Amino acid sequence: MLISWQNRKSIRVIQVISMTSICEIVQQTLNTGYLSIEAENQLRSLLQAKVGVEEVKVFASLQYAAAEGKIKQQSRELIR
Repeated sequence: MLISWQNRKSIRVIQVISMTSICEIVQQTLNTGYLSIEAENQLRSLLQAKVGVEEVKVFASLQYAAAEGKIKQQSRELIR
């Protein structure tokens, strides 16, 4: 089965939108130092789709920040 150029372009646009969303959520979280439950759920949904290397790197930077205590997670605060 061949994918037309238009279809390939559409697939690429979808991937860029997904990456932008992950990047935006991570950037906002790093800027505020706080990850809300809503943002955490959005990340989970976005990461269930096929993601690229750059998206994984951006998400990993958020995980490192959380591990280093640079951000607070709302979901962790509710457990206490």
